[in-house]
Amino acid sequence: MPDVKEKTDQSTVPGYKIEYDPRLTEEVVSKKIKDLEQEGNMRIPDSFRAACDPIYDKYPIADRDDIDFEDAFRGIYLRFFKILGYEDIVQSALSEYPVIDEKVGEIIVKVCYAVEKEEANLAKRKIEDPERGELAVIILQITSPRFFEKEGLKIFLRHELMHVTDILDPAFCYDNNPLGVTPSEECIIKNHYALIWDIYIDQRLVKSERVNPQIKDERRAEFDQTYRSIQEDDRISIFEGLWQIEGLTHPQILACAKNPTGLLEYRAALSPEQIARQKQDKKKKIHLPGMLCPLCKFPTHRWKEEESILKEVIEKIKEDAPNWDPSDGLCERCDEIYRAIVGKW
Repeated sequence: MPDVKEKTDQSTVPGYKIEYDPRLTEEVVSKKIKDLEQEGNMRIPDSFRAACDPIYDKYPIADRDDIDFEDAFRGIYLRFFKILGYEDIVQSALSEYPVIDEKVGEIIVKVCYAVEKEEANLAKRKIEDPERGELAVIILQITSPRFFEKEGLKIFLRHELMHVTDILDPAFCYDNNPLGVTPSEECIIKNHYALIWDIYIDQRLVKSERVNPQIKDERRAEFDQTYRSIQEDDRISIFEGLWQIEGLTHPQILACAKNPTGLLEYRAALSPEQIARQKQDKKKKIHLPGMLCPLCKFPTHRWKEEESILKEVIEKIKEDAPNWDPSDGLCERCDEIYRAIVGKW
């Protein structure tokens, strides 16, 4: 049997424990095993099956409803989740934020099935530690396909975990009160708040060289789309101001989310020449490996540029996503899906 060993380096043990959703580890490991088999790389698949065979031998078909049978397989999926390096990526991202080690006692990584549901947040419950006092619990919701592109997973974790570190920072003054009075108002304010906060997070990640600077163009496009009612020159200077600001707080972000005119006080002092240059640069969209596809929102290293997208595909996408422009490009997978829909291969 091929030898597959788990890493045993315990030189730095974090102050929190991590719990993985069994559905997540099963989905990720099962997909990766199939991919390795298709590639002809059988070392880990053979080891996985060698680990599973004794469980099948121990439990006849009639006994496979037993909870111990399920638990045994959960343990194997978790073990190979770690062997395949996925936990290393999660722990590496967590290690970039010392405040998490200081103030968090547990991290629960749960599977979700929609990209818009992915997030890192704090649970309502706390953990009482006799030595460290009251500790927070992080809930990290993530789709299993996110794990199939490791570089994109790192970027996602860095971004989402900074949400948590902001919440844990007393200077950020976060509270979890409702943002609006009516459900529709709550939705609008929440979307505006999320965008401004994302801009504030990504500009710090770019400054610390932990994310590709190209993310700035993505955030600027979102900002332009969301605040189309603001005059373009003001939009450019506001965005630049937000991209440079330090020490933004929850109350400040919320005030702007509730009343967009509040954004005007964050305008950067740009010259007419700088504004004109940015208007010209925005017309030149560059798609770098690892950027998010504007349709499926997953990172991709294989882009389809405007000149290679079929006319029929463009027309169909515009029906489904009116705000999409061919210059935005799309990932190879989305292009394949739309080619199938329009019957053009």
